[in-house]
Amino acid sequence: MRKYTFHIITFGCQMNENDSIQLKKILTESGNFFYNPSLLDSDIVILNTCSVREKPEHKVFSEVGRIGRKGKIVGVIGCVAQEYGEELLNKSPYIDFVAGTHNIDKIPSILNQVIVKKEKIAVTEFYDKINSINVFTDPYDSTGVKAYITIMQGCENFCTYCIVPFVRGREYSRKSNDIIEEAKFLANRGVKEITLLGQNVNSYGKKNKNEISFPELLYKLSKVDGIERIRFTTSHPKDFSNELIDAIAEIDKVCKQIHLPLQSGSNKILKLMNRKYSKEDYLNIVEKLKKRVENIKFTTDIIVGFPFEDNEDFQETVNIVKELEYLSSFSFKYSPRPFSKFSDIDNVQEDVKKERLKILQNIQKKITLKHNINAEGKIFRVLVDGKSKRDKNELTGRTEDNRIVNFSGGKELLGTFVNVKILKGFQNSLKGEILND
Repeated sequence: MRKYTFHIITFGCQMNENDSIQLKKILTESGNFFYNPSLLDSDIVILNTCSVREKPEHKVFSEVGRIGRKGKIVGVIGCVAQEYGEELLNKSPYIDFVAGTHNIDKIPSILNQVIVKKEKIAVTEFYDKINSINVFTDPYDSTGVKAYITIMQGCENFCTYCIVPFVRGREYSRKSNDIIEEAKFLANRGVKEITLLGQNVNSYGKKNKNEISFPELLYKLSKVDGIERIRFTTSHPKDFSNELIDAIAEIDKVCKQIHLPLQSGSNKILKLMNRKYSKEDYLNIVEKLKKRVENIKFTTDIIVGFPFEDNEDFQETVNIVKELEYLSSFSFKYSPRPFSKFSDIDNVQEDVKKERLKILQNIQKKITLKHNINAEGKIFRVLVDGKSKRDKNELTGRTEDNRIVNFSGGKELLGTFVNVKILKGFQNSLKGEILND
C-alpha cells in the first residue's frame, strides 16, 4: 500500500485536542500514514468531534460536506461518532469511516480496510481497557514546553444535561505509574508545564482500590524533575476534598488557578441538574481555597436557560458570579442532548436564554477587564510559549493564573520563564515588559 497523508480537524475540549495528538502519533508510527498540516493537500481528513453542545455538532455535518466534495477519504471520530455510530454513514455519502471514543488505536487498521477493500466502516464498541489512553503524547504548543496528559476518561455522574457518560463511557483511570512515566518522558523532551485531563479528575483512582488518589498523584508528579507547572481540568465540586485543597496549597508546582464548574447558582436548578452539591457547598470550597492559597484565581462553566430556570434562579447565578469575580467563565445556552435525562425538556424560551446569556457575559467581561487592569504594575512569572498573534515581533506567554501576556523579547526566550511587569490590562490579555534581572 502506498503512503497516505492525513489531516485532523479537532472540535471541542482539551480532551479532544489530546485525543487528536494521540491519533497523530498512532497513525504516524503505523508506517503507512504521514501527517500533513494542510487540509487541501491531504489524502485523508479526520474530524475529531464534540457533542457536548448542539452547535459544535452542527458544525461537524457542514464540515463533512465541504471536505467530502473535494474527493478525500473522510473519517469521523470522537463523541459525535459514538453518538450516531453507523447512522453517520447513511447521513452523508462523503463519510468513509466512523470510530468511537474507545477506538482511536484501531484507526490505522480501519483505514487500511477503507483504502484496500473500499469498505465503509463504523466501529463504536466500548471496552474495559482503553488502549489509546496510554499513548505518550507530544507537546501541543509551538515551543514544545506544554503538554496534556490524560489521566482518566469517562464519567458516572449523569448530570441531567450531559451526554458524556453515553459517548465517553464509564470512568476509567490510567495506572499512576504510567502517568508518572509519561510526565518523565515529557520532561526529558523539554516540557515544563503539564495539564492533567479527565471528565472528573477529582474522582481519579476511586474505582481501583489498588490505585492512589488524585491528591496523591499530584504529590508524585510534583517530584518529576523538569516539570515546573501542573494544571488540571475538569474538577467536579462534589469530589473536591480537603486533601485536594491541601495539595493545591502545599505543592508549589500546582498552578493557583482552579477551573471549578458552577453550572448554576440556584439550588433548585443544581438539584434538577443532578450536580450533587449545593451553592453553599460550592462557596465553602472556594472559601477554603482562598484561606489556604494566597491570590488564587477561579474560572468556571455556567449554563443559562436550563429547564424550569426562572428569573430568580438566574439572578442567583448572577449573584455568585458577582461575588466570586471569576477570572473568566465559559457560559452557554442550554441545549438538550440525546440520551440525557432531560433530552426532551427545553421549556425556557429561546429569546429569554439569549438575553440571560448576554447579561451574564457582559457582567463577566467587566469583571475580567477589572482583573486585568488590577494587574497593571504587578510582576508575574511567565512561561514564554510562542510569538504574539497580533505582533510577530513580540512574544507571548502565560502567567500562573493562565492569563495571556504579550511583550518584547528575542526568540532565545522561547520555552523559558521570565519575569514580566504588566504595563496595561486589556479585555483578553496583558501587555508587559521583561525585567532585566
